[in-house]
Amino acid sequence: MAVFRFLLVMFASLFMLPVFAKAVVKEGMREVLQSVLNSGEDLVLEPNVVYELDGALNFKKENQKLYTKGAKNPSEYAVLRLVSDVQSRLLNGLGVRGVVVKNVVFDGSKYSENRKVGIRDSLVQMGGRGGDNQVVQNCVFLNSRGWSMLHVFEPAKNIGIFDNFFFSSGADCRGSGAHAGEFLPVWGDGISLASKNSKVEGNIIIDPTDVGIVVFCASGSLVKRNAVAAVSREALGGINMVDAVKHYLISDKKYDYRGVCVRENFVEALGARVHIAYPIGKHIWGPGKNAGKSGIVLVGGELLENEMSGKCMGYGIAVSGAENFIVKGNVSTAKYSRIGDGLRYKLPDGPCAFIYDFETVKGCELQPEFKKSVSHIIHLLACNFGKKREDLGGFRMYGYGDFEAEGAIETAYLEMLCREPSLSEFEYWKAKINDERLSADAIRLELLKSGEFKKLFGDVKPCDLHCFRAAVWLNSFSELSAKKEWALADAKDRMNMLWRSVSGRADGAKKGAQKRAP
Repeated sequence: MAVFRFLLVMFASLFMLPVFAKAVVKEGMREVLQSVLNSGEDLVLEPNVVYELDGALNFKKENQKLYTKGAKNPSEYAVLRLVSDVQSRLLNGLGVRGVVVKNVVFDGSKYSENRKVGIRDSLVQMGGRGGDNQVVQNCVFLNSRGWSMLHVFEPAKNIGIFDNFFFSSGADCRGSGAHAGEFLPVWGDGISLASKNSKVEGNIIIDPTDVGIVVFCASGSLVKRNAVAAVSREALGGINMVDAVKHYLISDKKYDYRGVCVRENFVEALGARVHIAYPIGKHIWGPGKNAGKSGIVLVGGELLENEMSGKCMGYGIAVSGAENFIVKGNVSTAKYSRIGDGLRYKLPDGPCAFIYDFETVKGCELQPEFKKSVSHIIHLLACNFGKKREDLGGFRMYGYGDFEAEGAIETAYLEMLCREPSLSEFEYWKAKINDERLSADAIRLELLKSGEFKKLFGDVKPCDLHCFRAAVWLNSFSELSAKKEWALADAKDRMNMLWRSVSGRADGAKKGAQKRAP
């Protein structure tokens, strides 16, 4: 338990960002740091220091660098923490060629006590016209307030996004992850990529609520060996190729995904629903008036040798409105449950691993596991038509599929109490979350108040649930980062190592008193 005594000391002293930082620099810090960037020099941050900023820093000169001096482990990274009541961005590299960001923590401090619900810009903004050849590597992004943690704009090219850790972006449709005063929709991406010929590799993204990695056309880009996991809140998509961006228009209603390769990634619906792991095509996504009728076609692109896992998956790979895509070698060990919203007047096909729309998929090479849609696969998300919870920000009320309920309850117990639920606990929560249409946060908040939790980790206020979770995950991330096996592992194996560490962190914690039937 020594690790957790340390965690709780850190948690109490640096609650807003539970990363091992020791000194906090407050007044006027944005102006001081910006003056360095204005001079054209690199911005070198001190290790183990939290810099509190009331707004975004802006790169000014080609090839500038922002990094922590001498940092080798995340526990040593400098922290840029947002303290503005209404702003949501910490760094802007738009239009500045060749800038490099390494070994820094970007803390959106979404759960700060006095924060107002204001602007929802991305936490870090890069790329854009002239912003070619940028690199973001070995950074930590957490608790963002806006719609994306890292947004890379077109028409930039040759951007590298490598080996970063993303945790907690937005709130899901049920309200898990919401800050007091937030109203639906407050979804958030991990990485939003629109720059061509770019590489996104080795990143771990936990608890995005919109999409783990969105590919906004971004022709010629490689998205490889990343891991996306829904642990406590739902993700609408794992890795998406659904958007039609004007810059990539080929001809009337055809958009360029040529040269895009999404390969060897891992999407896991561990404790919350991933609505669609790898969607391809615009019509799969939105429920608007023109749903399924736009005629938009996405062209080119490959989805190869990716994995889907977890008990809370909605749909795996769904393809619609696509031309000349190659989708092969992908595997699923996931469990699928709960049908998507579809159209108000007609439900879509039910949950499954591989499905496509024969009428709108042309010239594509699909692996043999695919089945043709019988009803339709328009709007496979299950987040827009549920009854609104008027007393809680308009978040939606949905029941749980059988597999989904099992994953949500098991994961909540393992994350909060480091054990599986007993049979009676499982049956209690399965009935309660379905009868009352509760979010996964409701389970965790109840466990937070239990004597068992307090004995393990002390008193934590309900409003501090997600700060506590960040502390747990970042401690494990920092400890594992120092190990040799971490350096040799890919993002999938690292994600699995993290979950084993988080769910088994209480020494000698016993498993459920009664084993449930499989």
